[in-house]
Amino acid sequence: MTKDKISPLTGSSRKTNLELYRIIMMLFIVMYHYVANSGLISSDGPIYSDISAKRSVLLLILGAWGKGAINGFVLITGYFMCKKNIGAKKFAMLFCETMFYRITINLIFFLTGKTAFTADNLLTALLPVRYISDSLSQIYLVFFLSIPFLNILINNLSEKMHLRLLMLSGFVYIFFGSFSKLGVRFNYFSWFIVIYLIGAYIGCYQKKIFNNRKLWGYLMLFSLGLSLATVINGINGKTNAYKYLSEVNKLLPVTNGITTFLFFKNVNLKHSSFINSVAASSYGVLLIHTCGDTMRKWLWKDLLNVTKSFYLPWPLLLIHIFASVFGIYIICTVIDMLRKRFLEKPLFSIWDKKFPEFKKKYLGFEQRLCRRFNISDEA
Repeated sequence: MTKDKISPLTGSSRKTNLELYRIIMMLFIVMYHYVANSGLISSDGPIYSDISAKRSVLLLILGAWGKGAINGFVLITGYFMCKKNIGAKKFAMLFCETMFYRITINLIFFLTGKTAFTADNLLTALLPVRYISDSLSQIYLVFFLSIPFLNILINNLSEKMHLRLLMLSGFVYIFFGSFSKLGVRFNYFSWFIVIYLIGAYIGCYQKKIFNNRKLWGYLMLFSLGLSLATVINGINGKTNAYKYLSEVNKLLPVTNGITTFLFFKNVNLKHSSFINSVAASSYGVLLIHTCGDTMRKWLWKDLLNVTKSFYLPWPLLLIHIFASVFGIYIICTVIDMLRKRFLEKPLFSIWDKKFPEFKKKYLGFEQRLCRRFNISDEA
């Protein structure tokens, strides 16, 4: 580890300002799904049938921030995790959380007839990850496994080499991803590594510029304002309003994520156990409300009937939008808190008692295997 790297973790490892940021980013993701997963912006959806209508404009603006929010969410991981050791327990908790929701929700859909009980659907329910593509909740689990290796890389890079790596990866993913005449084929796994490296740079090198709240406040407003201008321009041109915001690796979602993160990093908030505990369930909110195509169809089309609600009178439309988004967040958070209290806590109290013995046996097996194939034990 290079001696000039500074840990961002001082005092409590949960900083309320960034936990509040985590909550806000997840709300933006839910709002984006309200617009994108409900059929509102499909080719035959109501928004693009009358893109200049006031309600179309409102919904397009409200749903414009999801991709930047994904970047902000992963930046938090890079900022904090770059100086942490990712143990087996941490991954096991994440894995169990993922599988609990995946199996439970799919089982409910099987029993209620929402999903046909086929071998293919059963495989989808039982596998934590089936496709390495653009599913945030699935890819994050796989990405999490790469963090120990990324940290070894990060902590053995000089600051200059770290910056050069960011420039290279930014050129490949952001530059090529931001222009329609160019292109880059990628998936969330590789992109999360790029964002993690950015968050880790901010976390490892506490530059004075990273602590300038006023500067990042202005830059945040500029980036968000420019993003809003592209949405309005697309609406006026009756074209794709999200042309410059449609992918996480386009320039504006990247700058939106970085500037909002650095602004909230410098907001001074008193420690709040409530905010911290709510934020701790934000990943559970993601897992629940994005659990497969059946969930998306049932939630946005059957239960909330978003496309039909598009035509409600203005007061009822506004109530429907915000009650849906905040209602989903609150209900999913309560469910996840109950899961933590009644399932995760008892299960991992057993883990704490049994894992040392298991680890001892595993390490013995690993050492024998290394000796058998003449592999060095050095980390």
